[in-house]
This record gives sequence, structure tokens and C-alpha cells, in this order.
Amino acid sequence: MKLEVSVRVVYEVISSSTLILNVQPVKSAGQFLVEEHMELNQQLKMRELFSISGEKRFKIIEIPDAGNLMIHYRALVETEVRAVDAEHLDDIPIGNMLVSALSYLNPSRYCQSDKLYKFAFHKFGHIDHAFYKVMAIRDWIYTNVEYSGGYTNAQTSSYDTITEQIGVCRDFAHLGIALCRALTIPARYYTRLCISIAACRFPCLF
Repeated sequence: MKLEVSVRVVYEVISSSTLILNVQPVKSAGQFLVEEHMELNQQLKMRELFSISGEKRFKIIEIPDAGNLMIHYRALVETEVRAVDAEHLDDIPIGNMLVSALSYLNPSRYCQSDKLYKFAFHKFGHIDHAFYKVMAIRDWIYTNVEYSGGYTNAQTSSYDTITEQIGVCRDFAHLGIALCRALTIPARYYTRLCISIAACRFPCLF
């Protein structure tokens, strides 16, 4: 299946700046980039850098003057979606997990699984299968955390969200990840068609 994705962002530049963008569809065994294009509303010096692992690509844009910068990005991807029945999913002990999955058990700045362990264990620890634990976490967040904008920001963590019980999709995702990790279920911030944007003035959410 082919999907087109696009994003348009406008930055109000108040002084000479360097903008670092991570804008790209995720490349995986089931998702392929067909084409992509990025347009700026002005001619600026831009170069590309790649992370050591090669997973992330950064666009470095030099902005010499104040003003509005508009960036329009679009991409065409081809993706394969495969559904697996829950009864065919196995619980994998930590000792048998792939090394690449182990880092997604650790607490992070936004997903403080260590602080939420006691809550997660008492609320969901009695559920036998990891898949049904994840479904119970999803349902609990849906029922108990109010979706509303204007109450959280880029500094809000999963601990803040569970305390205030209010947030937006980003906060819901961070909370779900933290609760999964607290129950030794590897989890990360991911969508099948992912575009992430990180600027020099704002922290990256990954």
C-alpha cells in the first residue's frame, strides 16, 4: 500500500540561528521510501548528517536573519501491514530478548518507568500475558486520563501525566511506554508512518 505524508511547519526566527531537523519516514523491513521532497520559503544553506547507527538523518539549516521560515516536506512511502492474532504472540523472558530491545526497558527523561513501577505492578501485574497487559494499560489511560490541550508542554513527563491525569497524544504515548517498561515490556515512541521534528530550541521527544 502506498501512502503520502506531508507536514508544513512555520518557525518565527528572532535572530541568526542554526536549525536541526529530523524529518523523515521511518525505514524498516516493511516500509520503503519511494520519493521525498523538502521546500523552504527562502534560499538557505542546508546540509545532511546521519546518526552513527544510520537510523536518523538530520537536516542542518543555517538561518542568517530574523523572520518567518516555512518548511514544507512531503514523501511517498510503500508499506506492508501484517496483523498477528494475540494467541500467536509469545511472552519472551528478558534473558531471551534481542539485545536491540533491551534499551527499551530502561527509564528515560519522559518515561520514568522506575517511578511508576509500584503503580504498574499493583494495577496490571496480575495479568498473565504481556499482550493483555498492554491492552489493559491502553484502556486505563483512555478511561482515566483526560485528553485536553494547553495543560502540558515539551517538558511534561509520564510521571506528570499520571499525576495530573490530563494531556495530549504525546503524553498518552509517554505514559503507555513508561507503564509497559515498568512491567518489563520493551516499548518505544513509534508510529508506522513516522515523521519526527527536532529543533535546536526544543528537546526531541524520542
